[in-house]
Amino acid sequence: STGSHSLTIYMNRGKKRSRSPTEDLARRVKRRTGKKELNSKIEEISDEDQGPIKLLNNDILYLIFRKIKWQDLISVEQVCKKWQRVTNKINQRVMWKSGFSTATSLINAVGEALDSITMSSRPSFAALFVSSFYYHELSQLQNLLTKYLPKTVQVVGCTGLGIIGTDANGKIYEVEQGKPALSVTLLSYPVTTCLLTADNVPEDKDVSSVMLLTGPFCAQKVLVDSVCKNFPNAIICGGKASSSGLKKSVVFLFRNGTLELLQDKAIGVLFKSTFDNALASKGWYQYGNVFTITETTQNYITSLKDDNGVEYRPAPSHIARLIEETNENYTYDNPVYVVVYQKNGSEDDYVIYPIDDLEDEITVGCDNGILQVGQRCAFVQQTSFEAKKDLEIKFQRCSKAMKEKGIIPLGTFVFNCDARGMRLHEEADVDSKIFMKYFKRTPV
Repeated sequence: STGSHSLTIYMNRGKKRSRSPTEDLARRVKRRTGKKELNSKIEEISDEDQGPIKLLNNDILYLIFRKIKWQDLISVEQVCKKWQRVTNKINQRVMWKSGFSTATSLINAVGEALDSITMSSRPSFAALFVSSFYYHELSQLQNLLTKYLPKTVQVVGCTGLGIIGTDANGKIYEVEQGKPALSVTLLSYPVTTCLLTADNVPEDKDVSSVMLLTGPFCAQKVLVDSVCKNFPNAIICGGKASSSGLKKSVVFLFRNGTLELLQDKAIGVLFKSTFDNALASKGWYQYGNVFTITETTQNYITSLKDDNGVEYRPAPSHIARLIEETNENYTYDNPVYVVVYQKNGSEDDYVIYPIDDLEDEITVGCDNGILQVGQRCAFVQQTSFEAKKDLEIKFQRCSKAMKEKGIIPLGTFVFNCDARGMRLHEEADVDSKIFMKYFKRTPV
C-alpha cells in the first residue's frame, strides 16, 4: 500500500495461462488496429481502457521500471504517455555500470560484457578497453557497437596490454600480457567527446574532469601541457594505448554510428561535475635527494647539481654509484626512472621517464627538447613494497575523505602502467585487491 493506493494481484489457477494487464492491453490494440505494429496506436488508448493496471501510481511504476534493462525500457516508454513520463524520470538518473569478458573472440566478448550489465537508465556514454589480443578483429567493432548500443551513445576506448574490469558479480580482474579481455563501462550522464592534438585543444573553464586517451604517435607531453592550460580547474586522468607493438596500439571514438581508429591523435572526454576525486600512486624508491639539471643536450643529462651547490660531472657515474651504494640488490630487471618536476615545484606535478642508458650520459627515454636546464629531477626505482605501501595509503585517505563527506562513489576509472601488475609484484590482482579493500562495491 502506498498512500491511498493499494495493489492486489490475482492469479488464475486454471489450466489456461493468465495474461498480464499489459498483454490484455496489447491484444485489445491488435483487435482495434488489425496490425502487429502497436507503438503508433497504443497512445490512443485512454487510462480507463487499461483495466486494473491504472491502479499503479507513478511511484509503484517507477520501482518496477527501474528493475528493467534500458534496452527493454525503450519499448516500455512507448506504451502510453504515463509510462513515458515515468521512464523519462528513470533516464534522468546518473548510473554507472561495468561489464567484463575474457572470451577469445571480439564478437563474443562485446556481447558477453554488455549483456551482463543490468542498467535501467539509458546510457549516453561508454568507455571500452580491449586487449591487443583482439587487434585483428577491430574492423568488426563498428557493427558490434551499432548492434548493441543506440547511435546516441558516444563510445571511447583504446587497446591495452593489460585490461582491468569488473564482472557481473562485482569482482575486479587484472588480465595482463595481451591475453583476451574486454572491459566496458556504461554511464548515463551527458559528456562531450572530442579529438585532440597538441595545437587543437578547446577551452572551457567549466569542465571539472577530463579523461584523456592518447595514441602511440601522439605528442603526449605537449598535449598534456595544452590540456592543463585550457582546463585549469579540471581533474585530468588517462592513459596511452598499448600493445605488443606500436602498430597494434590504437585509440578509438564511436559516435553517430561511425567508428574512428586513431594512432596520432588523442581522445578527450569532458565532464562537468562528475568526478569527485583522483589520485596518482607513485610506488617508487628514491635514490638520494632532488637534483637540478645544469647541462642537457637533446635527451641527455650530462651535469647535475644538488641543493648544497655541489655539481656532478659527469652525472652518470655519480647516479650509478649512488644506486649501487644505496641498493645492493639492484638489477636491471627493475629499471631506473627519472622524475622531472614541473615549473610550479609541486611534488605531485611531475613527468616520469625511463632511463635508457647510464654509461657516457644519462640517456632519458623522452622526446628531444623536453629536458631543460634548471629543471628539478630525482632518480627512482619502482619496488613492489613501496608500490603497495603508497597505494594503500592513498586509497585509505581517499576512502576516509569520501565517508566524511557522505559520498558513495558510483564507479572509478583505473589507468595502470604496464610495468606494474605481475611484472612488479610477481602475483596477480594486487592493485585491485587493495582497491576492493576500501571500495568494495565500486565498479571499475
